[in-house]
Amino acid sequence: MTSYVLEDKDAYLALVDRFPLVPIHGERHLNQAITIIDELTGREALAPGEEQYLEVLSDLIERYEEERHPIGGASPAETLRFLMESNGLRQADLAHLFSSKSNLSEVLAGRRGLSQAQMVRLAEYFRVSPALFLPASSNTRRIAPRRTSVPARAPSGRRRSG
Repeated sequence: MTSYVLEDKDAYLALVDRFPLVPIHGERHLNQAITIIDELTGREALAPGEEQYLEVLSDLIERYEEERHPIGGASPAETLRFLMESNGLRQADLAHLFSSKSNLSEVLAGRRGLSQAQMVRLAEYFRVSPALFLPASSNTRRIAPRRTSVPARAPSGRRRSG
């Protein structure tokens, strides 16, 4: 039997004391877990114990969401629309990721597919996997988008770095 060494036990246990690593039961519990995830992922750097805690908590959230909120075969347009609505964005906010605003309109209407380059740019912008924008038939395991916020926007409409 192999034993596992917990790195940075103090940081890990401080987080466990704040939010115990137990199966998630209910939306309120899920929202508390997401708050912790957002706090940890918003930091510049994490201690090894914090990284280990984050990994386990992410797994617990994923398991809960897969059981309670399964995502069917959402189209790329539906996925994009969901991410826009979740982040309070309008078409004009994403126009710089497409060659024209009309191309974005056609994608959202389902009349045009996303190019590979657009999938990559959208994935970077929303901080999700590019696979999320693949058509359902190409992506056998659809994962619900994580509830993340989009980086703050500079007045010019471009993302701020950092």
